[in-house]
Amino acid sequence: YFYAVKEITRTGGDERTPRIGNFIFFSQIIKSTVEVGKCYSSADPTAENLFETVATDGGFISLPEAGEVLKLVPLGSSLFVFATNGVWEIFGGEEGFSALNQNVVKTSTTGALSSNSVIASESVITYWAHSGINFVTIDQTTNRGVAVNSTTTTIQSLYNAIPLSEKKRAIGCFDEVNRRLRWLYSNT
Repeated sequence: YFYAVKEITRTGGDERTPRIGNFIFFSQIIKSTVEVGKCYSSADPTAENLFETVATDGGFISLPEAGEVLKLVPLGSSLFVFATNGVWEIFGGEEGFSALNQNVVKTSTTGALSSNSVIASESVITYWAHSGINFVTIDQTTNRGVAVNSTTTTIQSLYNAIPLSEKKRAIGCFDEVNRRLRWLYSNT
């Protein structure tokens, strides 16, 4: 399991205090319901012996550049982190993701406007951004995520006419029967 924390305010601390909202936590490998939510190592890191991290441990990944994390969405063998200032991809290597095998790549500098506009469908994740509606897909050659603005050559003028406040409140869903992405927004 992966978790993000919404950091509303901080009390105390200084410029060196980490922002908890920039961490993505992952639980220990689930063997039973006991491990769910355990985002730490099974060994005591202060012990003289047997203190090393093992692959089945939980932990966290720091995204220091990320703004507010809005949504986590899996696609393929990756987890995509949608924040207000970009999209990050978290993935493992050939062995898959583990506490010892993790990679982070910034997929896009274009962030999402809200969590409700992010839609996962079949083999694409779609989200509303300031500049348009973006698609995140897995590139078949590199096996990594790529983001593309889908409105520049289609409905850009219509999208631009929607007030920013309404874009932030848009709610999206995937219509599985008709295989269409749909968003509702107020048109005052």
